[in-house]
Amino acid sequence: MHQPDPRGPAYLQRVQLLQPEMIKNFLKEVKLEDQLPLIIVCDRLDFVHDFVLYLYQNG
Repeated sequence: MHQPDPRGPAYLQRVQLLQPEMIKNFLKEVKLEDQLPLIIVCDRLDFVHDFVLYLYQNG
């Protein structure tokens, strides 16, 4: 019989967000000449506000 995860939905949500957050941060750190990969990641994963702040701060 399958037991529910005792850590609950909050833990699962953090795990699911970990990878996208890491990818977004990596793309911001490498400062690619072509920002399209970062645009796509931010758009698909609802990080548009973070992307706008990044653009404002980094020109």
